[in-house]
Amino acid sequence: MRLRPDALTAAQRAYESEMRDIGQVMRCETTEDSYGAPVESYVAGERIPCMFSFLSATERATLDPTYSVMVGRARLPLGTDVTQRDRFRVLERFGKTLVRPREFAIMGEPRETAAYLMLELSEVGA
Repeated sequence: MRLRPDALTAAQRAYESEMRDIGQVMRCETTEDSYGAPVESYVAGERIPCMFSFLSATERATLDPTYSVMVGRARLPLGTDVTQRDRFRVLERFGKTLVRPREFAIMGEPRETAAYLMLELSEVGA
């Protein structure tokens, strides 16, 4: 189904107006340690509007105490530069700054829709 240009613009504006959370793409950079082994680090990009939602929490038992793995989804403005190797950090939810920002690995390639870019996420660290 093809959208008329005015309908497409209206859909993009509608999603952008609902992007009330603030996130940050954490760009993956790879360097080498003194033995030549690759070392990944993440560099914070600029703050961007997003629409973030938690999808589920799964408890996992390990040698350490049981912990929850949070799975989420972020919708970003079209044209946002992000890859599967990067991470995504949620800084603000519903207009309030998080005491501890949540950082997520990007699961799969970012998907572009007609109105936004969607990331499937899995929380990293604790």
